[in-house]
Amino acid sequence: MKNNIFTLLITALLVALLITGCEKQESKIEIKDQSFLNEDKNFIALVLETNEFLNFLATNIKAKNLVQSDFIKKIETLKSDHLTYESQLIQIDLIFKAPVTGRLKQHMIIYKNNMAQIIKEYGYLENTILAKEIDEILVKILPNQIDNDSKSFSIAGCSWKYFGCSAASTAAAML
Repeated sequence: MKNNIFTLLITALLVALLITGCEKQESKIEIKDQSFLNEDKNFIALVLETNEFLNFLATNIKAKNLVQSDFIKKIETLKSDHLTYESQLIQIDLIFKAPVTGRLKQHMIIYKNNMAQIIKEYGYLENTILAKEIDEILVKILPNQIDNDSKSFSIAGCSWKYFGCSAASTAAAML
């Protein structure tokens, strides 16, 4: 009788261990505080890359004397044309009147890699937080490039409020 109770006890214990050991263990991914984005190396790299890319585009737009309203209209039309990827690249170069798609492809790769990691660590990014964190990075890293008191300075329509404006455009481009 002792043997049967002992066997029954061991069997019950093994079954309990198997059940609890085989339960699906959900690993909780801890989302980081988004207010620390401005210290994240992937986010900083993405902000600087996006800012450089926007400046690259602004320089090309200015060099080719493109009219902003016409340019925006052509890009909007291109988005609705449902062209193949390769056809879109050709059209983008035609709109810019310059070969910009090589730089666009480079930007897209950097964006895809960094943004995937950022979303994994910080979750969905709200536009207001994104713009604030981008602004902090630009003010920290690029302060000597801009004279904030100069109302004659302008890059892509951003004049003396360059960092805030650039942060907003960078946030919009990243979203």
